[in-house]
Amino acid sequence: MDQNYLTGPLPAFLGNLTSLQYMSFGINALSGPFPKELGQLSSLVLIGMGSNNFSGSLPPELGSLLNLEQWYMDSCGLSGEIPSSFSNLTKLKTM
Repeated sequence: MDQNYLTGPLPAFLGNLTSLQYMSFGINALSGPFPKELGQLSSLVLIGMGSNNFSGSLPPELGSLLNLEQWYMDSCGLSGEIPSSFSNLTKLKTM
């Protein structure tokens, strides 16, 4: 879903796509908080979310993405600290 004209918040129902392995929605105009429900995507290997207008901080539930290997999140509008639950992301190679 990269490089489109998507606006508004990411829907929480994306957390129901538990077999999803690759999710990238960078270079859009998405806004609002980053959905904690994405922490349910246990098969996720890659997530790209850069160049958006999110607000708030990263939800600690994302520390449950135990198969995550690559995470791209530059210029995404988030602030705050990286949650301590991210220490669980032992397969993460690129952030």
